[in-house]
Amino acid sequence: MGTDMQIEQQEGTVRLVGRLDYQAAAQLHYRFQKQVPDHLDLSRVTALDPAGALFLQQLLHRHHRLRTETLHSLPEQLRQIYTASEAVQPGPMPVPQHPRFLERTGAAALARILALRAFFQLAADSLYWSITGIFHPQDRRSGSVIAHCFTMGVEAVGIIGLLSAILGFILALQAAIQLQQFGAGMLVADLIALALIHEMGPIMTSIIVAGRTGSATASEIATMRVTEELEALKVMGLHPVKYVVVPKLMAITLVMPLLLTLAITAGVLGGAVIGMGYLDIHPTTYLQQSASVILLRDLVRSYSKTVVFAWVIVLIGAHFGFQVEGGAEGVGRATTKSVVAAIFAVLVLDALFSLTLL
Repeated sequence: MGTDMQIEQQEGTVRLVGRLDYQAAAQLHYRFQKQVPDHLDLSRVTALDPAGALFLQQLLHRHHRLRTETLHSLPEQLRQIYTASEAVQPGPMPVPQHPRFLERTGAAALARILALRAFFQLAADSLYWSITGIFHPQDRRSGSVIAHCFTMGVEAVGIIGLLSAILGFILALQAAIQLQQFGAGMLVADLIALALIHEMGPIMTSIIVAGRTGSATASEIATMRVTEELEALKVMGLHPVKYVVVPKLMAITLVMPLLLTLAITAGVLGGAVIGMGYLDIHPTTYLQQSASVILLRDLVRSYSKTVVFAWVIVLIGAHFGFQVEGGAEGVGRATTKSVVAAIFAVLVLDALFSLTLL
């Protein structure tokens, strides 16, 4: 066998002679996999190391019929080594227990509470640095707010204007079909103007901004976290919230009222197409009727809640970006979660505004 161990075999009995060390154990392991002897005689084994003891344990545990006779044949001093090594062998691995319902519920609730705490901490930091940034503009990157205004506002003009015009067109068409039956076609102008100012304008604008700006914010910050750029900012003495989030908040505060104005205007013009083509209302008459129902109070409410929606969208995107884990896959998950959470938050806040501002 190339070791100090020799094997004697006679009438179903295998006798091991010499040292039962790791080399002998390895070769015996392959030999006994093919055929296990009826009797194993260890009376002439002269030495036993841990590998040999482990081999015997595995063999005797698999073939219980060999155990008693084999151990009795082992010399007394070697039997003590075997017994000692068997005592320190770890038992079977415990079967993992699935957490119970209350444990899962508690863990999920705790995770949500910690996430909310992190979000409000981010909101507080952003508010503080935004206020201080007004009085210390030199602390911001030069031109960062203007650059964000371009990406958040100018690049969104086309999609917001187009979708708002289509929305106004569809609402006016559906309303005209019903109101014309009662001879109240002129009320289409009132209906479209009020719907756009109170609900459809802020909601449509915020959802589009959530899809564009919210996802862009989450992916940008998540990428910076994955590539350890945020850690580099801290090393340079720059607060990540102050450096990354605050310019976005300032920019969205400036461009969101302008985007809402565009959405309302495009929606009214889309409704005017139905008013002129389907109801034969003169354009001037339609626009005057729309303007007559718009109150300053309604405009203040609409613009105020739209700005709040914008802040929430940016903060949610930043929150998921800062909490990302993993590589590119984590960035994708953070971006998706931020968009879903931002749209959900906008709808919930809009419902709360509707209840409180009636």
